[in-house]
This record gives sequence, C-alpha cells and structure tokens, in this order.
Amino acid sequence: QPDVLLLSETRLGLKKLSRRTSLHLMLSTHGYRHAYWHTSTNNPGLNGVAILSKIPIKRVICGWIDDFGCHEDPEGRMMTAVFEDFILVNGYTACSSWPERKLTPSQRQEKDDRRRSFDERLYAHLQVLGSTGLPVLWAGDQNIVRTDDDIWDGHSNPYRYLYASCKPWERADHEKILGLGFSDAYRHFHPRPSYRDFTHWRTASMR
Repeated sequence: QPDVLLLSETRLGLKKLSRRTSLHLMLSTHGYRHAYWHTSTNNPGLNGVAILSKIPIKRVICGWIDDFGCHEDPEGRMMTAVFEDFILVNGYTACSSWPERKLTPSQRQEKDDRRRSFDERLYAHLQVLGSTGLPVLWAGDQNIVRTDDDIWDGHSNPYRYLYASCKPWERADHEKILGLGFSDAYRHFHPRPSYRDFTHWRTASMR
C-alpha cells in the first residue's frame, strides 16, 4: 500500500483509458484518488506512464521542461508531479539498440541517437526541477545497467558493453545525470551487490 504508485508501459490510449471505469473505481476504493495518466499520442499501444497517489498533487506536467519552458512528449514517456514538499519524476527511458536484433546500420544509429537525445532532454529537465529548491525524486524504468555489478553476467560476458543499457556512453550519460545531486537509492541501502539484486537474468538454456 504505497502512498504513491508509479506505472510504466501502461500501453493505454485515451479511448481505452476512458472506458476503464472499473479500474478507476478500484483505484479510488484503495485510496488512489489522485490518478494521472500520460499516454502516447504517436502510438496508443506503446509506452505510457502513470502516477497514482493517495497524497494530493499540486501540479502534474506531462512532457519536458527546460530553460525555454514546457514541451510536449508525444511518446508518453515523461511525467512530473509537484507535491507540497517534493517533486516526483516518473520516466520511461528510451532503449538503445540490441546487437542481436536485425537492424540496418542506419536503424541502429537511429535508436542510439534517440536514446542520446532522451538523456540530454532528461538532464535539462531534472536540472530545471532541481533549481526549484524542492527535493526531486527521479524514478521509473530508467533502462540502465549502471555498473557490471548490476547485471547477472556483467563480469563474465565480454560483449556486455554492446547491449542496450550497458553501453559505455549510456552509463556515462547516466552518471552525468546523477551528478546533478541524485543518489542511487537502492545502492544506498544495499551497498554490497548480490544475486538478489536482479529482476531478470538468463540461464544457459535461455540464451
């Protein structure tokens, strides 16, 4: 029963969401009377994030913020909630290319460029929020493997650096964002790596 629940990859368009009356009733019954959804306008069946809260929210921003103001996010990946005492960011980070996927060099470059662009916009977004003076919590699906300790085969797979979320430039971008003053909350409370850290791993039979 968290006070605030964040969802990623809701994959709901506005039409489907409006018809889910039983969902909204259930959330309200469980105390989540402040429910905000950000859907993809490009493809309603992809992406999408949501913030469900028992605590009143002063303002919700669906999209990006930078020094020039607010900007739309047609992919439905970025959502910010301003509470009385803190700011909460729920982001679904774009994924870079995977080596085993059959992509042309241009397609691979396009996916990697999209990730680079996302990281740049995210840095600017969080930088502006940090200037408000309120504590900023950045959460959601960040699609990053920060170190080799954070993935099941990080120390045994010599090609891990080629994979999405593990590429050196992705890790460098992530560290740059953390340099704004963020702390890795999980590693703060669990400084020693363990096999229990992973939500997904593969066995030899799954490769």
